[in-house]
Amino acid sequence: MKFKTVILAAAGMFIVLELFFRFVIPVGDQPTNRFDPVDTVLHFDTNYTRDGFATFSCRAYRWGRWHINNYGWNSSVDYDTTEYRRKPVIAVIGDSYVYAEQVDCDKSYPALLREKLAGEAAVYSFGSDNIPLSQYLQISRYCRRLFKPDVLIVNVSNGDFSGSIATLHPRPSLKQITPVADSFAETTIIPFRCRNPWFSWMRISAFIRYLTFNLRIQSIDLHGVPDPFGDGEDSGLPDSLRSEVEGGMHYLIAKFRAENQGTTIIFMVDGRRGEIYEGFTGGSPLKWTTDMIAVECAENGIGFSDLQSVFADDYTRNHRRFDNGYDYHWDKYGHRVVADALYRYIQTHNVLPAADSTATTDR
Repeated sequence: MKFKTVILAAAGMFIVLELFFRFVIPVGDQPTNRFDPVDTVLHFDTNYTRDGFATFSCRAYRWGRWHINNYGWNSSVDYDTTEYRRKPVIAVIGDSYVYAEQVDCDKSYPALLREKLAGEAAVYSFGSDNIPLSQYLQISRYCRRLFKPDVLIVNVSNGDFSGSIATLHPRPSLKQITPVADSFAETTIIPFRCRNPWFSWMRISAFIRYLTFNLRIQSIDLHGVPDPFGDGEDSGLPDSLRSEVEGGMHYLIAKFRAENQGTTIIFMVDGRRGEIYEGFTGGSPLKWTTDMIAVECAENGIGFSDLQSVFADDYTRNHRRFDNGYDYHWDKYGHRVVADALYRYIQTHNVLPAADSTATTDR
C-alpha cells in the first residue's frame, strides 16, 4: 500500500512539474545532432524537430528561436550547392557564437550580414557548439566540397587554440592536432553517437528537457553524448605550453590557406569584453592569443579583424554591453555590432568577387 501511495504521489508531482514547465515557465528544446560520416562533421538532423526555441539556466530565460535548414544548420535560409547559385558565397564558420542560440536565427550576425549585403552575396553560417579551431578546419573542408565559398570567415574566440590540441584537451569526436616531431599531425575522428535511443522518447517531456538543458544534468542525454572536456582556457596556459599552442596555430592557419587557394579568408577575433566593461587598460593575459593570430594571418595572406577596438569604441559611445550579463555570448545588440563591423570590413577591403550571371537560381 505504501509503495502504491509513493508511486501515485511521484506521478502526481511529475504531472504538476510537467504542466509548470509547459505553461508557467515554458522550457525550450535543442535540435538533435547528427554525425556526418562522409565529411566527419557534426551538424543537426533534418529528420527530427527543425524549429524551436532555447531557454537558459534554472530560471529558463528565453533565448532565441532556431530553425534547422536543408543542410542541418541553424539558419533562417536554405543553402544552395555550387550548381544552383548565381551569387558569391560567404561561409561563416565558428562555435556557439555562430550557432547563436541566444538570438533568433534571423538576428545572428551572419543573417544580419546577409541583409546588409542586400543580394550582393549569399551568407551561409556553419556553427556548432563548443568546438575548437581544428574542427573549424574540418568544417571548411565540408564547405569547400559542397559549396565552394568565395569568402571564408572564421570566427575565433578564446579556447579555440588549446582546445585544438589533443594532448591538452582530448576530444576524440572532433578533429584535433597532436605534436609529432617538429610538426603536428591530425587526429582521426571517432564517430559521435548522437542519439540515445533509450532516452529519446523522454524529450517529449518539458520537465526532462528542463533537467537536461537548463540544469545541465548530463546523465540524461537527449541529443548527444556530452564531451567530458570543454573548451581550453588559453589565458592561463603556462609558458611551457604556449609554444605548443603557437606551433599548433601556425600549423592550422597555414592549412586553412593551403587548402583554400583562391578563396578570401578572414579571421575575426572576439574582443576581450570583460576588460572593456571594467575599464581595464593594463597588460591583458589574453592579448597574446590575438597577437599570435594576427601574425599568422599576415604571414599567410589571410585577412584579420580584431573586434576589440570595435567593441571598445562602441562601449565608449553607448555604454551598452554586448551580452546579457548572465551569459557571455553576444546578445542581439552584440550581433548587430559585429555584423556592422564585418560589413564595413568587406566593403573597405573589396572582398566580394563579381556575381555569376550564368546560373539559374537566386538564394
